[in-house]
Amino acid sequence: MSLAVSLTVGVLDLGWDLSLVVTLLEALLLLPAWWLTVRKHKVGLGALGLRRFRPVMLFLAGGLLAMAYTANFIYSLILLLLGVSPNLDLVNLVAQIEHPWLMALGAVVVAPLSEEVFFRGFVFAGLRERHGWLKAALISAAAFALLHLQPVQALPIFLLGFVFALIYEKSRSLWPAVAMHAAVNAIGLAAAYFVSRMGVLSGG
Repeated sequence: MSLAVSLTVGVLDLGWDLSLVVTLLEALLLLPAWWLTVRKHKVGLGALGLRRFRPVMLFLAGGLLAMAYTANFIYSLILLLLGVSPNLDLVNLVAQIEHPWLMALGAVVVAPLSEEVFFRGFVFAGLRERHGWLKAALISAAAFALLHLQPVQALPIFLLGFVFALIYEKSRSLWPAVAMHAAVNAIGLAAAYFVSRMGVLSGG
């Protein structure tokens, strides 16, 4: 969702610091989840999935992440064969930001925690009680992909959302999903940064 917010601000040309806007708006996702669970129903943070987990779940998370990246690679190849260009919005965004370290904080620390609390700890967990884990995972993953506002990348984002819900279901803790989410964002941001820097150097 960080990219969606940043692109919106950029298109509107509001003159705001994109890094700060992204970080603050991502953090705001914590408010409804906290208010409607911890505050309203007087339960602990464990109700949002912020609880201990077995370390072995990190290996499961790593395996699922590798599978998701493999599927994403195949998807990207299919897009190229169809003549659809990869989404370079993130590269263009990173090239424009004034404070890359603040952007990294928002994308790698704040966004994984806030988005996992909202989409998995709040939305998925709430739906799971009524519809079962599979239907809840599909719905929450669809919402996750929809709110990222990236049509070309909707399928990979949906897949990641489903994988995050699956690891939460297996571990009963949000932390492995948060770690996976942080890794995905860190890899994507680092790749976009290096590509943008290569463009700057080649242009200079």
